[in-house]
Amino acid sequence: MRIINSHTHLIDISKVFSAENQHYLEYLKDIPTFSDVDKVSKMLSVENLLSQMDEAGIEKSILFAVDAPLLTAGNDFVEKICQQHAERFIGFASVNPNRENAFEIMKNIVEKSAMKGMKFHPPLQDFYPNDRKMWPIYKLASDAGQPVVFHVGSTPFGNLVKLKQADPLLIDDVANEFPELKIVLTHLGTLWHNESFMIAEKQPKD
Repeated sequence: MRIINSHTHLIDISKVFSAENQHYLEYLKDIPTFSDVDKVSKMLSVENLLSQMDEAGIEKSILFAVDAPLLTAGNDFVEKICQQHAERFIGFASVNPNRENAFEIMKNIVEKSAMKGMKFHPPLQDFYPNDRKMWPIYKLASDAGQPVVFHVGSTPFGNLVKLKQADPLLIDDVANEFPELKIVLTHLGTLWHNESFMIAEKQPKD
């Protein structure tokens, strides 16, 4: 049986701990995973992820880019890993919707890269997924047949994030507007799992 892991991250540690991101690091202090930089660096290495995949019998993993603080993984960073290990990873692109050229960035990726989908983290990227400014990007994904993955549900990082931006019910507006768009809700909505189930039941996809 083929097993594909649909949700993996590799964080670009050099960007997370860069000078420009120092003011974000206080939000990591209560998360044990990030208490030891050296340990985190080893844990988030490509080699460690491949070893875990081999141990679990996973053939391929979808690897997410995240254009946001703390979970920073740029599109170039992810695409390079996917190119080096094309038989093991499938890359999904990301763009912070608050960038002035967000649509152009994603359009260029869709047209010129090998990335196969899009990943958004509304709380860390500080936007509401049903904001109409996102419509051009969703249409781009729908027209290209690319799935869009939304982080929904519980989110750490203290008052850096707004939990209401991770409400799965916001995705209903997106699904209504783009009935052909393939949508993935992460973590079963965590504590909003009932809401996530309601969306999946109301908006069934083939």
